[in-house]
Amino acid sequence: MVFLAAFGLSSARYIVPAYSSATTWLDNDVQRLPNIREVTEECRGPFIRKFLSLQDWDRPSMLVFGDSQSVAMGVPKENTWSEHFKNRVAPELQVINLAVIDGRPGDAEFIARQVPGEVEISVYGLNQSHFVGAQHRNVPSVEETPFEFLRCVSEMRRFLAMTPLSIPGAGSIPETYSAADLPADRYDLTIDGPVVRSVVQAVADTASRSVVFVAPNNSEAFDAYGYDIPRYAADSAGLTEECKAADPQVLCFNMSGQLGMGSFYDIIHFNTQGNARFGELLGERYFASAQPSTGKAH
Repeated sequence: MVFLAAFGLSSARYIVPAYSSATTWLDNDVQRLPNIREVTEECRGPFIRKFLSLQDWDRPSMLVFGDSQSVAMGVPKENTWSEHFKNRVAPELQVINLAVIDGRPGDAEFIARQVPGEVEISVYGLNQSHFVGAQHRNVPSVEETPFEFLRCVSEMRRFLAMTPLSIPGAGSIPETYSAADLPADRYDLTIDGPVVRSVVQAVADTASRSVVFVAPNNSEAFDAYGYDIPRYAADSAGLTEECKAADPQVLCFNMSGQLGMGSFYDIIHFNTQGNARFGELLGERYFASAQPSTGKAH
C-alpha cells in the first residue's frame, strides 16, 4: 500500500513521462525491436515482454530472430531482406522483427520463449561470428514479476529523457563496401551443439513453418582480414548440420558464400541491393525445400 501511494504521488512528475517515452521507443511503426543493448541487463526481459505485448497477434505473422544482419540497421522496413522474403513467400503476413543488435543464440532463445502462441512462419539468422570462444551473453530470467516494466522505466527515466529514441530506420547506410575493425579470431568457430539445437527448437516452437539459415558474410573480403575460408565453409556446414539435428521439420539452409561483395556495405551487413537479393534467394530456397504440410510438418 505504501508503494502504491508513493507510486501515485510520483507518477505525474516522473513515471508517466518516462512511461510514454519508453512506450514510444517500443511501439515503433516498423515493428522492429529497439536496440536492447541500450537497456540495462536486468531490464531487457521486461522491455522485450512489453514490446511483444504491443504487437497484434491476431494478424497472420512472420517472426524474425537473429542479430544486426536481420535487424537491418538503417534500412527502411520495406527494403529489409525479411520484407523481400515475406513478399515472395507469403505477402499477407506482417513481419515482427525480434532480432537483436549483436544478438547471440541465448537472446533469440529467450525472446522466442516469450512469444504468445504460434505464428505462420519464423525465420532465424544463425550468425557463426557469435559463437567465437566462450562468448555467451547473460540473458534475463524468464520469470515475470508484477510491475517489472514500470520498475525498469522508473530506473531509466533519466536515460530516456536524455537519449534520442532508438527507432530503426531513422538513419541511412552507406551503399559501398568499407572495411570493419574486427578481431583476427572472429570466425574461429567452436560449435556448441546443445546451444544450437536448443535455440533452433525454441524458434521452431513459435511457428507452423520454421526456417533457420547460417548467415552469409562477405567471404570475398576474408583474404584482407586473414580469415581461413576453408575453415569458415566447414564450420558453416557444421552449424547447418546441428540445425538439422535439432528438428527435422525445420528448414535449415547454409547461405555462406551466397552473396558477392556488391551486396554488403561491410563484411557482415547487407546494403539495399544485398537485402533485396538475399530475401529473393532465401525465398527461392524456401520454395524449393518446403513441402505441403499440416501442423508443423515441412
